[in-house]
Amino acid sequence: MEFIRNLSPVATVASAGVIGIGTGVALGVSLGNLPVWLALCSGVGAAIGGGLLIEHRWNRVIFMALLIAFSSMMAVTVTHADSGRVIHVKLKLEEGAEFSQDWPVFVYASVPGSKLPLSSDRILLSELPTSVTLTEAMYVLPTMTMKDHNTLVVTAKVSSSADVHKPGPEDSYSLSPELTFTGPDRRVVELTVKAAR
Repeated sequence: MEFIRNLSPVATVASAGVIGIGTGVALGVSLGNLPVWLALCSGVGAAIGGGLLIEHRWNRVIFMALLIAFSSMMAVTVTHADSGRVIHVKLKLEEGAEFSQDWPVFVYASVPGSKLPLSSDRILLSELPTSVTLTEAMYVLPTMTMKDHNTLVVTAKVSSSADVHKPGPEDSYSLSPELTFTGPDRRVVELTVKAAR
């Protein structure tokens, strides 16, 4: 702390800002959503650096609080501006369809021909009809998301096995048409969950 205060004002703010930017990049790469973490951490770093130059304690606290609040608002703005690809899925149960239990329904987006989920959610048959929203942030593996593919399909799978990866006697699949993306677009699909035939 004393070492930083012995630096020039410009060097003090710059040092804290660089630390904040480095932290933001590290968190953004490891946790995803790099722009948000970069905006937040660089703002916090600048707040700390600037606050160290202010002698009066309460003025320092107020300055830091205001700058951190501003950087948080920037992070929220960036989040909404770059919401990525979003798929709104409207789900309903086929009329007359019956299942022996209230099985889980896994709703996921994947590449056509693949069963590897790029974004997924889980509901129960008893919750139908309902809507599910799949986003880029709902990935299973951080290295494979909806952002990496321009053509996607949505699947609603009734899983009648204790292990979702193993087939069960009442499993059923409902598949959407192929969805083509050119950027951070939004799509709406409707799926009807059917009983196994």
